[in-house]
Amino acid sequence: MKAHDLDLTDYQFQLFQDGDEIVFKLVFDRYHKILFRYTYATLNDVYKSEEIVQTAFIQLFKNKSRISSPDALYPYIFVITKRLVAKAFKAQILNLTDQLEQNNALEVACEETEQELKSRDLKGILNKLIDQLPQKQSEIYRLSKLQGYSYEEISLITGSSRNTVKNQLITASKKIKSNLEKLYLLIFYFFFM
Repeated sequence: MKAHDLDLTDYQFQLFQDGDEIVFKLVFDRYHKILFRYTYATLNDVYKSEEIVQTAFIQLFKNKSRISSPDALYPYIFVITKRLVAKAFKAQILNLTDQLEQNNALEVACEETEQELKSRDLKGILNKLIDQLPQKQSEIYRLSKLQGYSYEEISLITGSSRNTVKNQLITASKKIKSNLEKLYLLIFYFFFM
């Protein structure tokens, strides 16, 4: 017997699938701490971890009829939890990326904090990704996102039309966002899986 096994009789499992609150509470009490510890170890956020575990149990309850046996309960809810954790982690990464783009122009001279070090690392990664773009896209992206020029100003500087500037910027932004997502998902799986 594994540590996460729950000994439900066939009768109790049928009650679970029928929505019996007492049996559902047995399932909840058995798996809540395990799932919370996993989630918290990954996200290091008590509130977000609790929210994810609660959401996982809600999805378990909604989809209880899809579960074929008592042995399938834990794998089912663990997969739900794992997917919700990955989604939350991705949202954190995208939030950091958005903050980086918004705050690139603001450099404050102050004591280096852990957050500033992370920001500096992200800037380095962003600059490497920008360097990988074709020359024209790289130039337009830097002028717009890092230096704050408008489409018209970039058009005058580069000699390209406003629409070309806009299209190049959209393409460059999509490439950078896609590469950042891939990079951070790789880091997430490397460190947390």
